[in-house]
Amino acid sequence: MDGLISVTRSNSAAACTFLGALDGAALAAAVTAAQQGHALTTDQSALIGRFELAADARIDAAIA
Repeated sequence: MDGLISVTRSNSAAACTFLGALDGAALAAAVTAAQQGHALTTDQSALIGRFELAADARIDAAIA
């Protein structure tokens, strides 16, 4: 089941620009690897984690 916020290869650059301080190309590569069922590298896993934290922070700020 998809979550309310979904990052894809095609929207990763825009999402990173909106959230700031994240590498859109690297996130696109990590998303592609995950969608294709490949094991993520440590860096890719950490980047996805940073994306999730940044998105959560934006949501929290919006509803506070």
